[in-house]
Amino acid sequence: MKKVVFLTMDSLAGFECYDDLLIEPFNDLGWTVEKISWRRENVNWNNYDAVIVRSTWDYQSDSRKFLEVLKTINNSSAHLENRFSILQWNMNKSYLHDLEQKGILIPNTIWEKSFSTERAIKYFDLLDSDEIIIKPNISGNADNTFRIKRKGLNSCLLILQSIFENRDYMVQPFMKNIIDEGEYSLFYFGGKYSHAILKTPKENDFRVQEEHGGIIKL
Repeated sequence: MKKVVFLTMDSLAGFECYDDLLIEPFNDLGWTVEKISWRRENVNWNNYDAVIVRSTWDYQSDSRKFLEVLKTINNSSAHLENRFSILQWNMNKSYLHDLEQKGILIPNTIWEKSFSTERAIKYFDLLDSDEIIIKPNISGNADNTFRIKRKGLNSCLLILQSIFENRDYMVQPFMKNIIDEGEYSLFYFGGKYSHAILKTPKENDFRVQEEHGGIIKL
């Protein structure tokens, strides 16, 4: 049988993960499945036919090392799904620049390299919004993502300074339709549309991930 790796993380405690639901269908198609944390050392990726990035939801804590692992897999005989170049591009939300240049509308966005209190005070006026979102360019699971109202900025300045002092981050107006409507994810396989899911936050929250109480519907 062919061997495929589901790339995962050391511990999935506190996460909603559906990797195990895929094992039987893969077995039926003649594949054995092994789940391997991306942090595991000395893995011989040549021993596998394919590697699928599945539940590596802590990659943002050490994105450089994660990219090194992906590059090592890509240079092995195993087939990395998706392409390394796509994974690398998609890890950093600066890809929104590329989409915008292709004519795709994105929210007004301020891109920053380090945090400045004087500049932070201006975000609301620059974005013409009384409520903003601040988050790292490289992030996952809404880690270090802040929803801030104009009147609440002062109480957040110290923590924002500590997190974003020397870190690339982005600032956008808060999009209320995330609460009113939710967030859609569209799935394509082989370049063809398959299905979509709607992710909505729990009451009094804006994060749509299940780990934060979000609800997923087909």
